[in-house]
Amino acid sequence: MGNVILDLVGPRTRLYPLTRAKLLELERPITDRLQKWRMFCANNRLETTDIHGKQISYSGILFEGSPEHVFWAGHFEPFVIDSAKQLFQWVIDHCRSHNLEVASYLGEARDLLKVFVIKTYREMADTDRVLRGNGRPESVKSKPVEHKITGMQSHIDDLLLAMTHAGRAEAANNDSTAPILKLEPNVYGVGINLRSLWAWGRRKLGF
Repeated sequence: MGNVILDLVGPRTRLYPLTRAKLLELERPITDRLQKWRMFCANNRLETTDIHGKQISYSGILFEGSPEHVFWAGHFEPFVIDSAKQLFQWVIDHCRSHNLEVASYLGEARDLLKVFVIKTYREMADTDRVLRGNGRPESVKSKPVEHKITGMQSHIDDLLLAMTHAGRAEAANNDSTAPILKLEPNVYGVGINLRSLWAWGRRKLGF
């Protein structure tokens, strides 16, 4: 499938280098686990953990069956979602502490996370191919992952809206509970609801 570089093309904000560096840091639990899975056949064993620290251990068996099911049945997705949550929160906190308008920076983070999703699933597919081919990936076809990419990218959109939406408990002190961000092709893939952004800033930044 080819390597996917975790980067964005086109205009970027001044915060982008730090946002990208933070995501590369958050990516490490996934890359470490992918490497362990990739060596499963060569080592004839696997020792790793899930998102909760629960041990996953195999020895003396092939990838087919239980290991393959675990690999594709939600082992990596919680790490992707956790990375997205942490990155969005990091951007929010950084903008708060540096008095920056959050919308464009969150939109940029969202776009970078969507590249991260593509990169993760394609690396999973490449690893799966190595394992099913018992070290000879050219002997088997790559599994399609586009539906998984689309589903996870949609989840990233939903997560962004959830993390920037004013709920009913806050409505009494604000004119609107509308989300700060609108997912439209405007600035960095999002539109800015200035009224809600101002209300958010008053609540979160104390002005």
